[in-house]
Amino acid sequence: MSAGAIGERARPGRSVLTASAGALALAAALASGPGRAAAAPRTSSTAAAPAIATVAGGVGGPARATAVALVACGVSFHRGGLYIADGPAVRKVSANDQLTTPAGTGVSFHQVVSGVLAARANLDTCGVTLDHSGNLVITDRKQARIAVVAAKSGTFYGQAMTAGHLYNVAGNGMHGFGPSGAVATQAPLNNPQDVAVDPHGNLVISDSGFGISTTTWARVQVVAASTGTFYGQAMTVGHLYTVAGGGPRTGASGDRGPATQAALKLFMGDVTLDRAGNLVLADADYQRIRVVATTSGTFYGQQMRAGDIYTVAGNGQYGFSGDGGAARRAELGTPLGVAVDAAGNLVVADTGNNRVRVVATASGTFYGRAMTAGDIYTVAGNGTTGFSGDGGPATGAELDFPVGAAVNSGGDVLITENRRVRMITG
Repeated sequence: MSAGAIGERARPGRSVLTASAGALALAAALASGPGRAAAAPRTSSTAAAPAIATVAGGVGGPARATAVALVACGVSFHRGGLYIADGPAVRKVSANDQLTTPAGTGVSFHQVVSGVLAARANLDTCGVTLDHSGNLVITDRKQARIAVVAAKSGTFYGQAMTAGHLYNVAGNGMHGFGPSGAVATQAPLNNPQDVAVDPHGNLVISDSGFGISTTTWARVQVVAASTGTFYGQAMTVGHLYTVAGGGPRTGASGDRGPATQAALKLFMGDVTLDRAGNLVLADADYQRIRVVATTSGTFYGQQMRAGDIYTVAGNGQYGFSGDGGAARRAELGTPLGVAVDAAGNLVVADTGNNRVRVVATASGTFYGRAMTAGDIYTVAGNGTTGFSGDGGPATGAELDFPVGAAVNSGGDVLITENRRVRMITG
């Protein structure tokens, strides 16, 4: 399936599913701790092959997570909770398998006034994370904004906030791209898909070029949480800056040059940060995973210069090939999700191929198999579209267009797919 066929990250229908095994797996995973920075995968030479289970998705609610309807898109672990960007709402799954809604009404609608109670906000979200203060940070695609739900009353991002209320911190409600360096709340965003928080507290936004009212090249943008120099640019607190994309160079021609001179194509997926603080991008429409180096050094087997962009997986051709070989020579199928585990491996939701793949950054045994640095491997999915395989080997399971990926501190992988969130353990 091409990027155009998949379109922007899926907004699927709903279906019924229950899975008691998934509840047990989720409880163990949440007990392992928060965040996208995960523990290293099991490295024993006798490690069992990963297994797969459903941990959220179904109908009804609030209730057990596996009995609640989802339109799952983005996913992340934080502070003992699993957070799901569920289209018109943000869902939280607790360690005892209960699902609640910390933001959103379940109805997607335009015009959310900054400062309203989060529970009364109409949203269209695909990205969710927590910042260093515990505030919930979400993307709102229809309104082309980044919103924050304050965990406690105080001043954040230059605004006085009340606990439990939702505030716009980037985007003026207009779709498009403006000049870099503008006040974030006065600048347009086009179609924000995902958001991450870097070590300095800055918000990093994956802003897709495929928008509701405009279609153009995608960008990665940053809202500065403090005044300083980040990503090679002098930044002012509360202002918005382009750090990748928007340039004249297309395809791989922008590789190994300044990230702001490179083009990112229409459909962007996840953005995350690796252990060195580099930005890792799912450049889905170009069939690549790319990295923007924040410091100069050797990463992913390549000499990188700060501020430049590099391909670390994908040869630019849509398809499925290359497993067990060099990641940069492999074909990908519109990869929309990417996460980083604590060993530094890249975990990729290879959406059109209905697989989860891993790019090894060091040689060793990960996810139950021997891997070589720089090569790519399938760890879940058999390539068939569907739903099957819960409780069995992950590589034998059917997946249904996985779009989001996260890794918890126990090394378990979470993926969002059509109507469900599934966990790869073991």
